[in-house]
Amino acid sequence: MPNDPDVTRVPATDRLPVDEPSPTVVRPADLPATDALLGNSTLRSGRSTASSLPTVPGYEVLREIARGGMGRVLAARDLALGREVAIKVLLPGTAIHDTVSRFVTESKITARLPHPNVPPVYALGTLTDDSPFLAMKLIAGTTFTNALKSRTAPTDDLPRFVRTFEQVCLAVGFAHSQGVIHRDLKPSNIMVGAFGEVQVMDWGLAKSVAATDERETDAPATESGDETQAGQVMGTPAYMAPEQARGESVDCRADVFALGAILSEILTGARLFVGKTSAEVVACTAANDIGDVLDRLNACGADAELVTLAKHCLALNAADRPTDGKAVADAVAAYRAGVEERLRTSERQRAADTAKAIELRKRRRVQVALAGALVLLLFSAAAFTVWEMQQAAERRLEASRQAAEHKADIERAEREKQEAALRQQAKDNEAAAENRQALTELVKRCEEALAASDELAAGAALAEIDRRANAPGAEDFRPRIERCRKDRAMLVTLNRIDDQRWTPTRGSLPPPSAAVPHWGRAFNDYGIVPGTTAPTDVVRLLDGSPIRERVLASLELWHLFGAPPGLAETLHAVDPDPTRDAIRNEARQKAWARVSQKIKELVGGAGTPEQPTRFVAAVGIVPEISWDQRRTLLEQAAARTPNDFAVLMGLGGTRANPSPAAISERVRWCQAAVSVRSQSFIPRMSLGIALWEQGKQSDSIRCFRDAARLGPENAWCHYNLAKALRDSGDVRGAIVELREAVRLAPREALIRELLGTSLGADRDLPGAITELREAVRLAPDYAGAHHNLGMALLLSKDLDGAITEFREAVRFQPDEPNFLYTLANALWDKRDLDGAEEYLRKAIASDKDFTSAHYSLGLLLKERGDAPGAIAEYREAIRLDPKHARAYYGLGIVLRASGDVPGAIAAYRKLLELNPNHSAGHNGLGNALADTGDLDGAIAEFREALRLNPNNGPAKANLADRLKEKAEHVAPPPREAKKQ
Repeated sequence: MPNDPDVTRVPATDRLPVDEPSPTVVRPADLPATDALLGNSTLRSGRSTASSLPTVPGYEVLREIARGGMGRVLAARDLALGREVAIKVLLPGTAIHDTVSRFVTESKITARLPHPNVPPVYALGTLTDDSPFLAMKLIAGTTFTNALKSRTAPTDDLPRFVRTFEQVCLAVGFAHSQGVIHRDLKPSNIMVGAFGEVQVMDWGLAKSVAATDERETDAPATESGDETQAGQVMGTPAYMAPEQARGESVDCRADVFALGAILSEILTGARLFVGKTSAEVVACTAANDIGDVLDRLNACGADAELVTLAKHCLALNAADRPTDGKAVADAVAAYRAGVEERLRTSERQRAADTAKAIELRKRRRVQVALAGALVLLLFSAAAFTVWEMQQAAERRLEASRQAAEHKADIERAEREKQEAALRQQAKDNEAAAENRQALTELVKRCEEALAASDELAAGAALAEIDRRANAPGAEDFRPRIERCRKDRAMLVTLNRIDDQRWTPTRGSLPPPSAAVPHWGRAFNDYGIVPGTTAPTDVVRLLDGSPIRERVLASLELWHLFGAPPGLAETLHAVDPDPTRDAIRNEARQKAWARVSQKIKELVGGAGTPEQPTRFVAAVGIVPEISWDQRRTLLEQAAARTPNDFAVLMGLGGTRANPSPAAISERVRWCQAAVSVRSQSFIPRMSLGIALWEQGKQSDSIRCFRDAARLGPENAWCHYNLAKALRDSGDVRGAIVELREAVRLAPREALIRELLGTSLGADRDLPGAITELREAVRLAPDYAGAHHNLGMALLLSKDLDGAITEFREAVRFQPDEPNFLYTLANALWDKRDLDGAEEYLRKAIASDKDFTSAHYSLGLLLKERGDAPGAIAEYREAIRLDPKHARAYYGLGIVLRASGDVPGAIAAYRKLLELNPNHSAGHNGLGNALADTGDLDGAIAEFREALRLNPNNGPAKANLADRLKEKAEHVAPPPREAKKQ
């Protein structure tokens, strides 16, 4: 049986006798290619009608700019005015009523807002498929989100960000004056141009103020990154007002709250609301849990006016906020005017101080001159002796005064020095206390994030810690900080390994054993080398570590699927437990039957203690243990810890030959995994595969699109989306995704192979051959790539090249019946009948139920004159497929040629029962009936053959012969001559 999951079955090749007319013949060139992810597909001869860029009336579409979950933005040239514009369209398959309605609403609302900070709308129209498009101004720049992220600190270039914020407020204020509220204000919906121009984008959730009395339940949405997706409330949780999160009616002050959230992010560098899941963010938003935000605002160091304005906008009660966007803009303008006035006042004061200093210097020069003149007058009036005595007294007095002043200066300087030291000590103590308090919270936050396996939150906390690590008070935290840094690096590595082992590449997850070398390198870097590192050292390493459970989970997996020497002893030292130790011991010896027995005791024993979820998640993916046992074990763990991602992925993993009920079960578990990690592409890919198996193609493709959006740099996201698109008929769309996958992973042979077969399906045979040759070069032992390259060469009329590749496919997979069968047909085309028969018989030996191989062997044996052999193969094909019309036709031909006319008649009648329109079958039946002397029956069949195919030459000749024969048969005998 085949051991390559990419192998698919191909139909038989008809080979009909040259003396019989035949219907259209399916040659080996029509055989399908072999690749698989979500189903069997072929190198199709038809061309897909889908295109990567749509045709927009009046515009020349140039390129795709961006793509989201429901739509994409294209750059285009306006053919009438010659300018570049942006065209917004819906993705294929998303143009449902609600989506179209919201798209049109967004277009009309945006057009109602002629403001410099709102992108102008040029046109609203429809494409050829009746889906709408929107033509707008093309804005070259970046999002405000990227601008904020580019700062090294919130204080960087703060005036410029405040000016941008003021322009956003002006646009929102103008919309409010027109009776429109945005409802989804956030930095990613703000574009900042290369020359400072600001545009407020995405008015898809906007609504007239008059319509806001309704509860917002018509088209709910929640946050995924900065994206708005299907959920429970309208808008983005991290920026929405509490009343909006609770689904209550909203007015302009909901937008004011969002402006406050944006201003807070400008001042502090952090989002208003954060959480592990969207549900947590919505809950925080609905409760207006902004205590941390107020603390961050108080500590941000920005001007008090801006901090006060942000707090005013973030008031819990809508009535306590500014009335609308213009009020916020006015407050920002007043603040900026005050700053400018303070700058002008400061400049005037500096100028006055300078003038005063100049005047004082002039006065001192005059005083010195007057004093000199006075001394001269006194000296001229006094006697020399008096003058001399005075001089001596003055010198003594001056020396005494200078000594006293010097002593006083020393004492004053010492006092000032002591006072400054005391002030600095108090300041340092205050700063150290503040830094210690901040580091206490930050380190705690980092450790909690690490314990929850949240590498992003841990990284954000470490970034804050790094800014304080060299400040006073940080000395006591250095060991914990270094531990957090080391653990976070390990967590990132383990998460990447899990991403790889949970990423489907062939329609199912890769075997866990593929991760063994990655675990080995990761633990070596972390300081755990089984057999070398003493178990007691590992115990000390993990003692108190926030990622202890995460590390143990990976060690369990490494032991189950790699079993490096010494790891069992390490696990026993770190995590001693009789039940787990027993299972580890049996697993190390590959005694899976005994492991299954212990698992049976584990799930059925009334007094058996519950095992940690991490251990259950590891054991639950061991393929050698029956699925029923693993499922029971995993479901018990899911009941205890319903949000454990590893358990949910284990329950949602692919299984061989699943029933509809099992597929539905997989869908439910995958949906649960998506809800736990809504920002990860991993569970969405597994959900997409399960939905495909369930027959929900559009839902599956939507999942794959979400996965590609969340993991744009993961090649397998694009590969799986491409596979689904191609199998649903969108070959062009598949090619676009596959080229992106090749860009990301140019050395992946599987991706190259699918791109090659897709190009072949799109009639680009040179491109197909190029990609398939590259797949073969990258993976010389990849049998499926050799086989598909052979198919492409066969279509290109390179029969010798095709045979070479088919032989390579058979060399690497000698028991794959499909490869044997394809090689046999190619050799037959080469007229190597011995080789064709050899490989047809090998295909049948590999799979005795291979109907097409039996039929083709029958055709070949008939051509070689082996009538008994041909009859036997035709009958076997009919036994396997009682509705195999072609086998009945071939059987009828051989039976008649062998003299079994009744058998031939029976075979032809069965053929025509299955296919009454088989012209050659009617002709064959006519010949057999004529053999029995039934001329009328034969003539009727010949006439029917010609009615179905007027160009059936043998039927024409046979009808003429039988009509002539009948005429001769019924004519009166010639008269005898009269005797003379």
